Amino acid sequence: MIRHFTASAIIIADDHVLLLNSAKGMGWIYHPGGHVEPGEDLAQAAIREVREEVGLEIELITERRACL
Repeated sequence: MIRHFTASAIIIADDHVLLLNSAKGMGWIYHPGGHVEPGEDLAQAAIREVREEVGLEIELITERRACL
């Protein structure tokens, strides 16, 4: 079985949560995230994905794992 891992970050600043609109025009909103690259851990992937998607440098303050 092939396992596929993703990582994402919930960004909260000044009592606001950052959400992104789907670029595909589907009307979906989501928090920034994506695929975990080979050799990356989940935290590194979340930080990289936020940098790539919204141009922010973030620091993780907690880590939660979920299986969907």
